[in-house]
Amino acid sequence: MQSKNFVICDLEEQYGNHFLRWVIDRKRMGVNYHLFHDVEKLQAFLKGERATYLVVDSEIPKEVREDFVANKRFVLMREAETALIADEIGIEKYRDMDTILERIYSEELETVQQMAKRSVADWEAPQAPLAKPAVVAGETHQLIAVYSPVHRIGKTQFAIEMGKELAKKKSVLYLNLEPYAGFGQLDEKQEENLANLLYYASQEYQNLGLKLSMLTGHMGKLDYIEPMEISQDLYHVKLEHWKALIERIQKECIYETIILDVSDGIDGLYGLLDYCDTVYTHFIEEPIALEKIKRYTENLMKTGYASVLEHTIQKKVVLN
Repeated sequence: MQSKNFVICDLEEQYGNHFLRWVIDRKRMGVNYHLFHDVEKLQAFLKGERATYLVVDSEIPKEVREDFVANKRFVLMREAETALIADEIGIEKYRDMDTILERIYSEELETVQQMAKRSVADWEAPQAPLAKPAVVAGETHQLIAVYSPVHRIGKTQFAIEMGKELAKKKSVLYLNLEPYAGFGQLDEKQEENLANLLYYASQEYQNLGLKLSMLTGHMGKLDYIEPMEISQDLYHVKLEHWKALIERIQKECIYETIILDVSDGIDGLYGLLDYCDTVYTHFIEEPIALEKIKRYTENLMKTGYASVLEHTIQKKVVLN
C-alpha cells in the first residue's frame, strides 16, 4: 500500500512549525509529512499529490478550501462558529496537541474504508522502485534538487531517470554535487568537469553558453557535466558560488530545468535546498532511516529552514 501524506497548511508560521514538530515526534510508519504556510504552494502540491490527512487553518477562506482534495479534511478553528464544508471536520486550534492528534487519528478507520473503495490499480498496486515523479509545470526555469539524509537508496539513479524523462519534452541539465560520484553508466567521459564550469562562471567576460556546450556529455537527450574528481574541491565551493552558477546558466544557457544531485557536506546545504523550486527526498521504511528523516526535518526547523519542507516531496523507495 502507498504511503500516506499528512499535509498541514497553517498561516501562523510559528504554530504550524510547532504542530509539525509535535506530529513528527509521534511519527507513524508509512506517513510523509508536508508543511505549508502559503495557500498557493499547497494548491500546487495537491495537483500532483493526494493528501490522506489535510489539516488547514480556518483563516483560509471557505471558497478556497472547497477545492482542496483529500481523504480526510480537518480545519483548525480559531473560533467556535467557523463555517465548515460538509466533509470537513472542525478541531479547536488552541487545544493541546495530543487532543488534536487523537481526533485526527480517530478518523483512521473511516479513512481506510474510503481507500478501499478506490480501484485496486489506483491504490493497491505496489509502488515501483524509483518511480518517475510528476514535476510541477508552469515555470520558465525550474531548479530541482534530489537529496536525502538516507544513503545508498538509489538517489542518483532516480535523479538521472527523472532527468531523462523530463528531457523528452524540454532541455535539462544534470549536475552531480557528490564526492566520489560513480558514473560508470554515462555514455562518454568528458575531459573537463564541474570545477571548470564553476571557474568559467566566475569569469564575467566568458561566454558561458558556449563554454557549457563544450563541457556537456549526453545520456540520450539529457545533458550532464562530469562531476568533480577531488572531493575537497567540492566541499570548498561556497553557497554563493553555486547560486551564481545556477543564475548564469538560467540567464545565458538553453536549459529550462536544472537537476542537482546533492550530498551531505556541501557548503550551505540547507540554503541550497531552500533555493530550489522542488526537493525530492527519498526514504525507506526502516527504523534507522526513518529516524534520520526525523532528525533532518528537526534540523531544518531548528536552523530556520522550515521553508524547505514547503517544497519537499518525500518518496518511499522500495529496494530490490
